[in-house]
Amino acid sequence: MTTYTITLEPQTYKRLAERAAQENYKVEQVVEQLLQVQPTEHPHIERREGVLGGKPVLRGTRMPVWQIVWKWKAGDTLDLIHEYYPQLSMAALYDAISYYHDHQAEIEKQIEDNKIENVLKNNNATMNEKGVITFHDPR
Repeated sequence: MTTYTITLEPQTYKRLAERAAQENYKVEQVVEQLLQVQPTEHPHIERREGVLGGKPVLRGTRMPVWQIVWKWKAGDTLDLIHEYYPQLSMAALYDAISYYHDHQAEIEKQIEDNKIENVLKNNNATMNEKGVITFHDPR
């Protein structure tokens, strides 16, 4: 196992310690979370190990870009989407659409993968007319 040492400026360490205290974590836990983040060329979009398989999400959330785009493509305005998710900034929502335009094939595939018929098929499940989902034993 390789060990790396990072020396932080006192001001940077102080900010990490403050953030850790706010979230009731140790500084090392906050650093580990930050190291798992993979920024993208879009300031409000990131990928994180262990969050939705590393698919692009709005920064600091588990909200996938594909879900915002899916609603937008279905005719919802970004203002309406913001009403659904008021915790998301308008800038993040616009950035999700911008990310989509730069990575259209990737996001279209994620939208397709998340259609109910594909989710059911991939999980060996069926849904009845009342919306009850039954998972079937693959044996």
